[in-house]
Amino acid sequence: MSNILNHIEENPKETKRLIGLEYEQLQQLIQNAERLH
Repeated sequence: MSNILNHIEENPKETKRLIGLEYEQLQQLIQNAERLH
């Protein structure tokens, strides 16, 4: 896992500031990407 994902996992409240998505939105995006892969 990348450093940014590790940081987000440890600090989910910073997700919006770091990437512009809420933590829950990021989790859904990752799940969808894993399903498609």
